[in-house]
Amino acid sequence: MPENKFPERLKRLRERVNRKQYAIAQCCDIDRKTLRLYEKGKMEPLMSQLISIADYYDVSIDYLAGRTDNSVVNK
Repeated sequence: MPENKFPERLKRLRERVNRKQYAIAQCCDIDRKTLRLYEKGKMEPLMSQLISIADYYDVSIDYLAGRTDNSVVNK
C-alpha cells in the first residue's frame, strides 16, 4: 500500500502560506481539531472537505492525495 502523503502535504501547504490551523479550518469550514487530525494522519477528509482544501490552496486533489507531485489544477 502506498504511503499516505496527505498529512505531510497538508501541513506543508499551511506552513507555506504561514497560516495557523484555526485560520485554514475556518476558511475551509472544517473544525480546527479535525484539521489537526488530518495533519497528524489520524483522520481522512470527506470528499467535500478535500475539495474545499484543494480549492483553498489552489492545488489538485490528486496532489493532496499523493497520486502526483504536480500540484497544478487542470481547469
